[in-house]
Amino acid sequence: MKKILLAATAFAAMSGVASAHDWSGPYVGAAVGYADRDTAWTDIDNDWVGFNTLAHDGGEEATTFSWFGGYNLQVRNFVFGGQLDLTFGDLKQTDYFCPGCGVPEIRLSDDLTWMLAARANVGYSIGRFLPYATVGYSWSDMTSSWYEDGDLPDSWPEVENEDAIVYGLGGQFAVNNKIALGVEALRYDFGDETEFNNAGTTYRMTVGTEVDVVRFTGTYGF
Repeated sequence: MKKILLAATAFAAMSGVASAHDWSGPYVGAAVGYADRDTAWTDIDNDWVGFNTLAHDGGEEATTFSWFGGYNLQVRNFVFGGQLDLTFGDLKQTDYFCPGCGVPEIRLSDDLTWMLAARANVGYSIGRFLPYATVGYSWSDMTSSWYEDGDLPDSWPEVENEDAIVYGLGGQFAVNNKIALGVEALRYDFGDETEFNNAGTTYRMTVGTEVDVVRFTGTYGF
């Protein structure tokens, strides 16, 4: 994220940003980017690999497409904003494996296709360049499942971990009074969800997910 802001700052300096820009008002926009999801399953009660031991660590990468809208309020050089954005990306993955043996006895799936976020932005206007930080809350369709072949009671058919904290850094450059181009680096932290297996009282698994997104944005202000 620091590299992105440094590059954006250098770009702004070379572009001659002495003229002021008013960032206040409503806006809409779209973005295209890259997402990297990482999901870790931790064996809490020594069902497969040990107590509090990582049982599986998997991930998926995908291109993302986003649409967003919001409102900015500029006070001197400070810019405060609120934004809603919806991101789509095929971050689904299914693995077949068996810890400690050569036969795939487990089907493990981690599925994520969309994330809706409500975010607050705080930035500092430097002429036509606006670096900012952002934080918010996200909802999604993130679900995970662990099926053991021939042993449904010792399975986790659905672990729902749909909510996340989202935070990151970004920068925008105003091409003119209406259009701005930018880049963002975001992390969606879904935290950890711990659940008992299908039997309900025997073994627990903890599932934790993080999604990193880097995207290029285009914004139209009203």
